[in-house]
Amino acid sequence: MLLNGSTTGSSFVVQTGSTLTLAGSINSGGVTLENAAVLIGTGKIGGALIAHSGAEFVPGNSRLSLPETASSQSAISNSLPGQLTVDGPYTQQAGSTLALQINGLIAGTDFDQIEVTGSNRIVTLTG
Repeated sequence: MLLNGSTTGSSFVVQTGSTLTLAGSINSGGVTLENAAVLIGTGKIGGALIAHSGAEFVPGNSRLSLPETASSQSAISNSLPGQLTVDGPYTQQAGSTLALQINGLIAGTDFDQIEVTGSNRIVTLTG
């Protein structure tokens, strides 16, 4: 699924085997990634981001053409560096993957950046 633009008041559960490509803002909702789900993109998540075991989070600009589904290899090889803001807690559970591109000095251009903001800005990385 591609979310291009802005939505308010919705939380998203990316189900097993599905991909959410974000190119905009989820203004007052979070994202939960189930096992084997993929989130790729830039913009803002206005709530919690939870990546369950087996899920993959790839911040950056997607080059995938819909309805192609990302996988571990295609999501990484088909993205460009970008920035994603999580306005709430970010939880990366054991067995999930965070795939970052690191090369250069400028955030969002040379390397991926995750910015965790808000009054509940807690980052939990387990495993």
